[in-house]
Amino acid sequence: MKAVSKAAALALVLVLVLSGCVTHVHQVGDGAQGGQVEEAVQWYALWGLIELNEVSSNEMAGDAEDYTITTQYTVVDALISAVTNYVTISRRTVMVEQ
Repeated sequence: MKAVSKAAALALVLVLVLSGCVTHVHQVGDGAQGGQVEEAVQWYALWGLIELNEVSSNEMAGDAEDYTITTQYTVVDALISAVTNYVTISRRTVMVEQ
């Protein structure tokens, strides 16, 4: 019986943790053509209400006309935010692939 309750608790924790791993992909023009990737971390206060730093995908893409923007809340972001959420700070990762 204890093994079942431990397994159920573990499943519940995994569902809660992994449900936050969200990825949004935006394609500009024909999308990424090469393999050049630039990555930045966006920080927020008050659980995402206030931007603490500015991450511009346009600046990250430079002069490229075709690129892909990927915004994600990764497992690393979730682990770091698990600690920093106590002071209402969270983060997400932004990648631009040209």
